[in-house]
Amino acid sequence: MTVAGEHRRLACANHRERDTCTNRRTVLRDHVLERVLTGLKHRLLTPELVEAFVLDYIAEVNLANREATARQSLLETDLARIDRQIRTLVQTIADTGGSRALSG
Repeated sequence: MTVAGEHRRLACANHRERDTCTNRRTVLRDHVLERVLTGLKHRLLTPELVEAFVLDYIAEVNLANREATARQSLLETDLARIDRQIRTLVQTIADTGGSRALSG
């Protein structure tokens, strides 16, 4: 299907663009849209499909939360290691009085 006329109608794309079809009929775009949306609503919004979607959604959210928690744990471990390194460097500087490069 392709847009025909004043963009309010749809027509066979092969007829309009390639002239390889004899179907000259057109249909109002709003009618097609209404029928498609009604069909999707009746076929996709059944209780069984909604339940399956909700279960899949919950599983994906739980997976994302576990991954985020694992990532946060790794970041906290890295931060603790870096904090220890900084404290060690500061203590070394304090113990040795620093060096000429540090004092200026």
